[in-house]
Amino acid sequence: MTQNVVAGMTMDMEQGNEESIAFNYACHLVRNYANVQTIVVSGKYDLLEISLVFCLLQLRLDVTPEQSAQLWVEEGEKAELTSLFFEPSFATCLLNILVSGSTSDLLKTRAIQVLVAGLSLPSNRFADMLIIAIDEINRENVVAALCNAMNATIRSNSPKADMIQSSCDLLSILVDNVATRFDVTIVARASSAHFPLNILFNESLETIMGAEHENVIRKLLIICKRLIDDPELQQSWSQDREQFNSLNMCTYHIVSPIAAEIVGMLGVERESDYSMQFANSFL
Repeated sequence: MTQNVVAGMTMDMEQGNEESIAFNYACHLVRNYANVQTIVVSGKYDLLEISLVFCLLQLRLDVTPEQSAQLWVEEGEKAELTSLFFEPSFATCLLNILVSGSTSDLLKTRAIQVLVAGLSLPSNRFADMLIIAIDEINRENVVAALCNAMNATIRSNSPKADMIQSSCDLLSILVDNVATRFDVTIVARASSAHFPLNILFNESLETIMGAEHENVIRKLLIICKRLIDDPELQQSWSQDREQFNSLNMCTYHIVSPIAAEIVGMLGVERESDYSMQFANSFL
């Protein structure tokens, strides 16, 4: 069913003037059904997922820079065809899907994927809307929901690679923004599971991610590198020096240099208490 509806919407997008109906209608459905209570009552989960998938497909269309500018840049000739996507209320709906405690993992994954795809568009048009929406909902709540989604996924009986991959992408974008990086730092400090190290060093991560394992490790290390300037995290993460060092010594050429930088940023390794006591006995 999902494939048929998405295919039908895609055909609409290819038929000139009808492209506005397809994309904007999908955005309209997302905005209408992102209220979890409405979804539960009306059974619109499938329709919401279909709409999110369709939005994602259009955001990922392989188009020329000129075509992309026509559709996605605010002054573009066809920008009105995608105008609903850039309304703050639409970004708020995507975030509501993420922070809701009763939304399925599948819908959370789709919402995260659409957020990442929107942030990858030319110009900062979607990013500006997203920051406004994040501030309205509470930045720390959004970051915490993202971290919780990743933690729940890695612990589940059937972990989903898409969720981890998309969450890493969004988290990478958040730590690149000064304001939201502070919120990621707060969540990392408060994490009893040592997030994001519990994902980075999880023994099952390679099995879950398959061919994408090296790339996800690289993204997680870059996130750690952005956060490690915080003295509290430096001290907390120093106990994981050995695991960082093992990544420094690994054969992944895109991983090793970043891990080496982090090991260096952890500072000089402190002597053990036993060594200190032994030295003090001669004083």
